[in-house]
Amino acid sequence: MLPKPPKGYLERSKADTVLQHYIMASRFDGPEPLPKTADPSQVNAWIQKTLEAESPKSRHVAKCMRLMRFFDLRSHAELVTKWMQRRDSEPDEYNRAIVSLTILAEFGDDALAAKANEYYQHLAGKPSVDQRFEQMIDVYFYLSDKSDQKWIVDPLEKKMKVLEPNVENSVDTQVAYLKLKNYRDDRLPRILEAKARRHEILKIADAKRRRQEVVRLYLGLETYAHVDFRNWAVMILQRDCNATTPDELSAAFMLMLDAMMSTTAVEGLEEEDKKGCVTSCARAVEFYGGQLNEKQSEFVKKNHQDQADMLYWETESRPEADE
Repeated sequence: MLPKPPKGYLERSKADTVLQHYIMASRFDGPEPLPKTADPSQVNAWIQKTLEAESPKSRHVAKCMRLMRFFDLRSHAELVTKWMQRRDSEPDEYNRAIVSLTILAEFGDDALAAKANEYYQHLAGKPSVDQRFEQMIDVYFYLSDKSDQKWIVDPLEKKMKVLEPNVENSVDTQVAYLKLKNYRDDRLPRILEAKARRHEILKIADAKRRRQEVVRLYLGLETYAHVDFRNWAVMILQRDCNATTPDELSAAFMLMLDAMMSTTAVEGLEEEDKKGCVTSCARAVEFYGGQLNEKQSEFVKKNHQDQADMLYWETESRPEADE
């Protein structure tokens, strides 16, 4: 089960207001904090309502995806398949298709993950992929281990061959060619490395060992260029918690907190990052219902960093419902 907010869930009318503001914010609105204190059942209803709509904006679907990650809500993943019917010519339709593909890959079963792979191949084969190589390379990270990098490498190299004859004669062509070459030789290998690490972790049979590896990713003790592994780690930790108990997760973070506060070297922990990592780790211990001892509380209080942490119950006042 997921951990419950220390002060309880938001009252339903307030939660509706917060969730509406979060999901339906326009592109001109400021960033809305994730409504972590809403009741998961109420969040689930909002996700269903949004994904059942005829044509929501891609940013609204992306907000649903973030809520699905945090609250471990996977039952409505299949709803996004209706936007993967080859109608993706408009920019926002294409963006929504990318988000939908990610949702299927992250939250679907094997059959839906296979659909995500299939649709990726469709998008990679469209002429418009020429303008979206970076986006397509980055989303490849989420595909299953049955995916093939040739799906994006082939169209990338095809475009490079088109440009090759004019590389020496045109500065603009040379710049475009080198950009594509960088995608193939630098960005894609980094995404592939991160993707391989993701699958490696998911295949670890021992739950405690697998949990510690995800904790390391959450705390930024392993970093991979172009991939925000922390968001993925939050999803896996919340999924793990929902399948077990918050105590299991609290214990995993406490183990790491003890190591970081001891004289033992922690792989990946730089001295300049220690305060921030310790703050994040201590907050996660408490987020999952654990208690810090006096020494830990004093250390955190003394070295506290003002930072945003997903696994943390913020204490600021809650938004009021509209009058």
